[in-house]
Amino acid sequence: MASALGATFLLNDATLRPLLIATLVVTLIGSALTFRLHRNPLPVILTAISGPWIYFFTFVHWTPPLVWTGLAVLIGAQLWDYRRTRACTRNVATANTVAGESR
Repeated sequence: MASALGATFLLNDATLRPLLIATLVVTLIGSALTFRLHRNPLPVILTAISGPWIYFFTFVHWTPPLVWTGLAVLIGAQLWDYRRTRACTRNVATANTVAGESR
């Protein structure tokens, strides 16, 4: 299937390793930026812990259940971050509407 799509390079660890690192770094940066809005450090902490966890159990010591556990924690942290960010932006929008300001 990968060869039919011209994506056989994605089957090589030498390609996947930097892609995983880049994805985890972008996720951590996004989580850190939304922290400025909601001020809840736990999603950022969980993201910072689960990133190296996923990398270690994928490329250093292959343990699939622990990789999936790290992915579940990362996804959970991002969903939590998203909900907190949405709640804060709703509160700001509601406060502006009550104060007579419009966006």
